[in-house]
Amino acid sequence: LWRKQGFWIHILRRDGKRAQNYEDLKHRFLKRFPMMAVLYPGHALAGESHLMYRDLAREDFIIMQPQGRSNDEAEEVLICYNKGGFIPNIVAREREVQTVLLEVSAGFGVAILPEYAVRHYRNARNLVVVPLLRADGSPEELDFEIAWRQSNPNPAIEKLLQWVETHEYVE
Repeated sequence: LWRKQGFWIHILRRDGKRAQNYEDLKHRFLKRFPMMAVLYPGHALAGESHLMYRDLAREDFIIMQPQGRSNDEAEEVLICYNKGGFIPNIVAREREVQTVLLEVSAGFGVAILPEYAVRHYRNARNLVVVPLLRADGSPEELDFEIAWRQSNPNPAIEKLLQWVETHEYVE
């Protein structure tokens, strides 16, 4: 999410690449979150202890598209293709996690979300949350970073960085 005044950015990356490609952009890693497949209870894969992207190749996907994010699916398509060898069939794009979860629970499709977005729904009777694993058995993960333009003189950036240095990031 890029704020219009260029103050700071949240970068959520699932591909392990950092924001270092931008000359004036500095960044700081905050936390890594496991990725989860979210299914409805009657789904054929709902009883699995873990899944991989390739297991979801024939599914309909409901994706998060928060306000401020472009209306294309390029990120999801690239991730599914690179990690699972398929192009996802995206049937819905939603701005709110709760709407994604409601549509999944109604059987409209599946979703892939970070653990922090579904942790309070792991025991819900209308959703099944299954960890996603890589081919080597390690968890699929999402890196959470903050980034800012180095040339930005806003003093709040330095205060935020000082706070991050002295506090462990917690949700």
